Amino acid sequence: MVEDVARRLRRLEDRAAIHDLVARYALAVDDHDYAALQGMYAADAVFRHAGAVLRGREAIVAFLQERAHLNGKTVHTPHTVVIDWVDDDTARGTVTGHAEIERGGEFLVAAFRYDDTYVRGEGAWKFQERTTKFRYVAPVDALKELFRSPLTVRWPGADPVPGEW
Repeated sequence: MVEDVARRLRRLEDRAAIHDLVARYALAVDDHDYAALQGMYAADAVFRHAGAVLRGREAIVAFLQERAHLNGKTVHTPHTVVIDWVDDDTARGTVTGHAEIERGGEFLVAAFRYDDTYVRGEGAWKFQERTTKFRYVAPVDALKELFRSPLTVRWPGADPVPGEW
């Protein structure tokens, strides 16, 4: 009985730590806190975003820095975090969220999901894998017509394409 309570308490603590990881990630991206971002990824992590596949935390953070130069201000807001446990030190999750992005003089809004794998390492929960998928990306003034079209991902300077989920 005591062991069961201890296991359940640890699972709740782990769940809270993963929720904090997701929230701190959004803040660090918006604040350009690359040292914090580097500490959030496992050494051999994989990050997939808009066709790019990055391997290793240094490559991931360099990519995030490069992407930040394309954007002005950003606001990333995670919403739901659903966690499924693989074992005591590994979990999979789906995070939904929205982002507001200033790019090339345009103000964009995006709905995204992260498909994540989390691992306990170096004394904390970290991202082992993170894949970004977009439902839509579009200028704010195009949002009202977005759901009438299958081409919902509309980055400035690129042809519209279907959403990824």
